[in-house]
Amino acid sequence: MHGMTFFSQSRLGKGVRVEFATRAFNLLILSAVLILSAGCATTSTLNRPAHERKPLVMSGTRLDLASLRNEAAATEKFGVSPPTYPLLDLPFSVVLDSMVLGYTVPVALFRRY
Repeated sequence: MHGMTFFSQSRLGKGVRVEFATRAFNLLILSAVLILSAGCATTSTLNRPAHERKPLVMSGTRLDLASLRNEAAATEKFGVSPPTYPLLDLPFSVVLDSMVLGYTVPVALFRRY
C-alpha cells in the first residue's frame, strides 16, 4: 500500500513536468513563427554573406536601433532595409541575436577581408 502511494505521487510529478515541457515547446514554436514571419531584423541581416563586410554581432538589434534613430545610412551599412515596425521587432531581435552569439562572434573575429 505504501509503495502505491509513492508511485502515484511520482507519476503526478512526471505528468506536471511533461505538461510544462509541452507548454514550453509550444511557446518556443510560436515565438519562432512570430519572429520569422514578422521579418525579424536579425534573420534578414544574418542572411547576408559574411564576406560582404556587414556587421554581424547583434546586427538585428543594431539595425532596429539605427532605424529608431532615423539613421539614413542604416540600409547601406547593414545591407538590408530596416523592419517596418522596429520598436515591435526590437525585443525579438535582442533574444535572437543573443541566441546566435556563438556563431556571430567567431565569424566576426576570424573572418578575413
